Amino acid sequence: MVVESDRLVRALALVVFLEWIAGGAFLPLFPVYLQDQGASPALVGAIVAAYFIAGLVCQIPAGRAVDHFGPRRILLIGQAFYALSTLAFIATSTPTAALAFRFTQGLGAGMAEVAALSIVGVAVAPERRGRAFSTIYGGQLSGTIIGPLVGTVFGIAHMQMLFVVTTVVAAASSIPVFFHPELKSLPRRDTSLALTKLNLKPGARGAIMLAAAFGLVIGTYDASWSLLLHARGASGAIINLSWVLFSLPFVLMTKPAGWMVDHLDRRFLALGGLIVEVLLCSLYPFIDNVAIILSLATLEACALAVALPSGQSLMTEEIANDGHGRVQGLYATAQLSAMTVAATVAGFLFTRAPWAPFVAMAAASALVGVAICVTWRNTKGNVGAPVA
Repeated sequence: MVVESDRLVRALALVVFLEWIAGGAFLPLFPVYLQDQGASPALVGAIVAAYFIAGLVCQIPAGRAVDHFGPRRILLIGQAFYALSTLAFIATSTPTAALAFRFTQGLGAGMAEVAALSIVGVAVAPERRGRAFSTIYGGQLSGTIIGPLVGTVFGIAHMQMLFVVTTVVAAASSIPVFFHPELKSLPRRDTSLALTKLNLKPGARGAIMLAAAFGLVIGTYDASWSLLLHARGASGAIINLSWVLFSLPFVLMTKPAGWMVDHLDRRFLALGGLIVEVLLCSLYPFIDNVAIILSLATLEACALAVALPSGQSLMTEEIANDGHGRVQGLYATAQLSAMTVAATVAGFLFTRAPWAPFVAMAAASALVGVAICVTWRNTKGNVGAPVA
């Protein structure tokens, strides 16, 4: 059982690794490409936002579909949506069509993410889920490192070829889903039966709140991180490097983080990571030295690498087998909603004062953290431990 679950998790990590390479390969160049095709800045913003809006629209319904039809089928459908939408960019150069295709990409990515994470809850024993979730998150972040490098090789001048390569990579991510024996043999439910009512215990409710708390900080970084580094005198190369310097320690931390989640109190690990995130987010705008900012970001990445699987492990421990899709849909929606709100507010606040978005969203995240402490006060922290 242990060997089989490890093989399954490695297959899932490969799936998300390829998906995130495909997603990250053309994303840094995509806004510039759209402007070259005649899109106004407002339309470029709408096209970029369409991806996230699609995720918000689809993730809760996708979670229900996962529970009803099975995660493997929904994962394959999401991968097909993403690959075909990417390929469609080749057939059109109109920004309006790009808006529709980017929305469809978001639908596919949202479905695939919910399905992939729900497989861990269905197929991996609770005492090994920390390591499983850490491995999958490591696959995602590894993809974010390599994807932009692939895009850089092609450049704006060869975007059509990049779309083809990205489509091939996205399609390749479905190969393990089709042929891997553990993924092929996932248990199937009788679709004629009604789904079990989703009963969220305090562990799951707190984890969903944790997703929102991290979403507030991540959305702030999406909107204001590069602007802050630019204001501190960082070059474009340093700004790009900063994202790699965040992803790399996260990936290196995944193995020890997974062990910690499976053996230590997950509440302290998750909340400790949130405390680090809140403190550093509120501190960055008051630091003038770029090297110090980047050094602290590596510490933050390590804390996040521990906190995310801790929340996932707590959330999935007491969920029925036909409820993992719905709870992952709620988790993803909470995080993406918070990211969207934070990115929107942060962009406005940064124009008023560079420190304002970081401090405001850190404070909001801290308030959510207080609510999590209350929610988890009687929740068992260690896997398999008795309720406090």
